[in-house]
Amino acid sequence: MTLPDKALFTVKEAQAHLGLGKTSIYALIKDGLLEVKHPTPRSTRITRESLAAHLERAGSREAVKAAIAQAQARKVAQEQRAQAVQAQQQEQKKEGLLARWGLGGLTGRR
Repeated sequence: MTLPDKALFTVKEAQAHLGLGKTSIYALIKDGLLEVKHPTPRSTRITRESLAAHLERAGSREAVKAAIAQAQARKVAQEQRAQAVQAQQQEQKKEGLLARWGLGGLTGRR
């Protein structure tokens, strides 16, 4: 499918060219697979280059869905790592406070 000769496309136009829904288009934008410009503060336009590149990369609707699923899996893994780091930092803070108060042996571990 060839794209019309214009620099920026609306989300609705991108939906038509990619055969995806609005939520999927915004997921591609959020995951960095489509580049956007904001001509006005409340408008979103997708660049022709990123749309064409995505069409070449994707090849089919299933490939697009697979790319979205991979990006979502990466995001979940990243969130899990962040939660683990946060839990570790909280535990270290707790141990530091207990040591400062002279209660170092009361860490709550069994």
